[in-house]
Amino acid sequence: METGPAKWWRRDSVRRACGGAGLVALAGLSGWNVVDTVGRVPVPPLVASVGEPDAVVAMERRLGRLRFTLERRGLRGPIGYVGDRPGTGVLDGPQTVADFFQAQFVLVPVVLDLSVERREWAVANLRAASPLTRVPAGFAVVEDFGGGVFLLRKAAP
Repeated sequence: METGPAKWWRRDSVRRACGGAGLVALAGLSGWNVVDTVGRVPVPPLVASVGEPDAVVAMERRLGRLRFTLERRGLRGPIGYVGDRPGTGVLDGPQTVADFFQAQFVLVPVVLDLSVERREWAVANLRAASPLTRVPAGFAVVEDFGGGVFLLRKAAP
């Protein structure tokens, strides 16, 4: 039988107790580290920044009243679309393309058609052009929503 200071260390119960105490200390330090780190990380704001709205939100604000009017009138089928730039139904320029597709997105389920002359109803989404110069021949303004947004209808012959 051994005697002396090394004898107590060889007992399994002492080894287990020291190992367990070490694990508890390690877990405690890890927990403390997590709590300390979380306390240093800034909390993100709950409210979105009050900067400029993205393009789709701006278009929803621009065409919101028009969408309500189209729903109220029961217009769902394809209706004409008139933008700032005159053309033959072809979208020219990145802003014109963006305006058309954002308007189409906002006005769903209404389908917009660049061939205005084939439609009884049309939407004019004008940012820069005068409505007097961009309203297609044979169409009259039914409702002016302000900001260059108009609902047009083909006049009876």
